[in-house]
Amino acid sequence: MLVVTSVLKENTTAAEQIKRYANSSFHVTQNLRDFVDNDFQTKEDLRYNETKRQTWIAIWISFSVGIGSIITTLLTLFVK
Repeated sequence: MLVVTSVLKENTTAAEQIKRYANSSFHVTQNLRDFVDNDFQTKEDLRYNETKRQTWIAIWISFSVGIGSIITTLLTLFVK
């Protein structure tokens, strides 16, 4: 594979890279704005966090119902 030496020379220094991109124009997309507005979390991250929160709520509800059932059973056995 042959690479032109001028390309290698241009890309070897950080100054040339900065010079190359310093005068470039950038277009901010709605996706980037949403990313910044959501504290740098992607839509997938937000969905994951919401699902994780709902899962923990379901676990605590199940745990509470289970403990309530045990207590109810024990009360009906011992209190007559």
